[in-house]
Amino acid sequence: MTLRHLRIFCAVCERGSMSAAAQSLFMAQPSVSQAVRELEEHYGTLLFERLGRRLALTPAGERLYPRARAMVDQFDELERETARDCQPQILRIGANLTVGCALLHSYLNRLEAEYPQAELRVYVSRSSDLLERLEGNRLDVALTEALPEQHNYIQIPFARDRILAAAHPEHPIFRHIPATAEELSHTRLLLRERGSGVREQFQRLMERAGCACEPYWESVSSTVLIRAAREQEGVTVLPYQLARESLETHPDSFREVPVQGMDFSRELVLLYHRDKYVSHLMSRLTELVTEGTEGDR
Repeated sequence: MTLRHLRIFCAVCERGSMSAAAQSLFMAQPSVSQAVRELEEHYGTLLFERLGRRLALTPAGERLYPRARAMVDQFDELERETARDCQPQILRIGANLTVGCALLHSYLNRLEAEYPQAELRVYVSRSSDLLERLEGNRLDVALTEALPEQHNYIQIPFARDRILAAAHPEHPIFRHIPATAEELSHTRLLLRERGSGVREQFQRLMERAGCACEPYWESVSSTVLIRAAREQEGVTVLPYQLARESLETHPDSFREVPVQGMDFSRELVLLYHRDKYVSHLMSRLTELVTEGTEGDR
């Protein structure tokens, strides 16, 4: 009995006939029939019964099939892993704007120092775009905010983050602080585009508060929104990491708006598909981004 016998046996089980199995395996039908006979002789039992034009598994065949399928699958996975290890190491990393601007460089520098022959490809975009690329296997891993109800993905927390509201100090929103969700809904909002993590989180919070969330300005650029807020166009909502520099260098024209009753905190996660093969590079990146996580949480 060999792996070839088991592979042919599985094909017959799944296709329901010797001829269909032969076609799927690119073999001649007599070769398939012979392999099944040899397998039956080896185990000393009948594995199939012919019912009309279709084959049916005997009780012995039913017991053998799941074990044979598992052995064939394990061997195929071993082949794929070995082939991957022998190929040039490539890691396609996605990141949202917060991670891409504030955190990603340190991870990449260390990874490149440890794997100088590796090829790292980086894509920075909004979270919905990253998820679409992960689903299409155009990214291996993404560093982004935690995404609710994504059961097909492994999410490994590695940092805490928050979003904030900010405006010019002379904006009317500062007359009564902390502001409320209702007050935010009645002011001109300067928001990121739909599909960005900060926009999705802010919308969820406003919906829970029973308030509308329609933007006056909408942009893919945090820089544009910060400039608009500084020019007194309205209140912007952005990740703290992307607004921090302007808050520190331009306090006379850009200040955080305290908001009550809304949890602006969020978690950053390393994200990959549950069925994704975890390469050495992916494993090491995970270690790098999660170093010190337990102590920080």
